[in-house]
Amino acid sequence: MLRIDNLNYVGQEKTKSNFFLALIASKKHITCRIRVDPAKFKDEEKRTRELKGWFFKGLRGVEKAFKIASATDIDQTMPLIRQSYENMKWLDSA
Repeated sequence: MLRIDNLNYVGQEKTKSNFFLALIASKKHITCRIRVDPAKFKDEEKRTRELKGWFFKGLRGVEKAFKIASATDIDQTMPLIRQSYENMKWLDSA
């Protein structure tokens, strides 16, 4: 496995508290870990699983993970990533 990068909320310094997405690449898929507000998060297709926290341990929100195994998965998972990004914008403005 290869850890590629962490993505942080645009316009903020690169600190762990500003990350909204972590990507972990393997030969068969990419695992995405996102930080979300459990009260607002919607996952109708049940793609995510909740984690106890590793990348976002000790921060507000819940850590969830899902896999991208094909190009079609990208379009289907973008709303999940967008929710994480919007959550970071909301946390920044609070």
